[in-house]
Amino acid sequence: MRPNLKLLATAPALALLLGACSSQTTGPRPAAATGKQLPPASWKLHLKASCPTGTAPESCVGAYGFTLLESGRFEVGPGPHGETWGGQIEADELETVKGNLDTLIQDPAILSQQSVRCEDLQTEDSREEQLSFSRGGDPRELSRYQGKQFCAIGGKQGPASSLHQAVLVLAKRHYPTPFPSSCLERAQAVESLYGALTGCQKDADCTYLDNSYAPIPPQAVGYVALENCTWVPTLPVANAALVHDAQDRLVAGLQEARQVCGAQLTRVGCPGLRGFQSNSAPPVCDAGTCKVNPSVR
Repeated sequence: MRPNLKLLATAPALALLLGACSSQTTGPRPAAATGKQLPPASWKLHLKASCPTGTAPESCVGAYGFTLLESGRFEVGPGPHGETWGGQIEADELETVKGNLDTLIQDPAILSQQSVRCEDLQTEDSREEQLSFSRGGDPRELSRYQGKQFCAIGGKQGPASSLHQAVLVLAKRHYPTPFPSSCLERAQAVESLYGALTGCQKDADCTYLDNSYAPIPPQAVGYVALENCTWVPTLPVANAALVHDAQDRLVAGLQEARQVCGAQLTRVGCPGLRGFQSNSAPPVCDAGTCKVNPSVR
């Protein structure tokens, strides 16, 4: 389970990047009638890669697209048969991207230009990647790698390269390979059980869980994993009564995922295991959902 992440404040330059929303609308316009402005659309960054010759797209990071939303949600796909994969990046990862994005778009004069600035790279590798940006409208390309060149589209080379690299780091960390795969299907099957187990009415309904989905009693001390570096997301907290009845199904699903995935279960780009001791702070019931206490995140 990932922390809730605050949205990025709208920078004035974003309006210049994508233009104002069309005024050619039909039907009532509540914002005009009430005098209140409609909230701006959330942005998206989309990375698309072309695979090197001889490499199957299933094994190429970004071949089916990696999309990062302003909320910190990421989406992979769709694959050749509509397959998708998604999750939530960490707060510090999102702040890195936001900082680089702000730096790139802080100069309205640059953003109003459509020039393409390319530079040769001192490398033997040849890459084909495009990074685009959208905010409630058609995507606009920001940068691309083409062969042994890096090109900034309407922006400065340095900031464009920093943003491109920040998104690429996330793709390498969170884009599963191979994708799609039966391993990911089993991982998603386990995660699909989580949603029905986290409802609550009060803090006392919630409990932390160990790595076998067993509730950790309040008086005991156990390790709670937030990041386990596998494609099966962790379930650090749940409703004690609900998870007790579902523990056998959870464990069986995890074992099946391990059998199907084998070595592929491990996320190669994972930055490392992360968690906390259960006695650090008790779980909380927030808006009807059991959550990790914010003080230990």
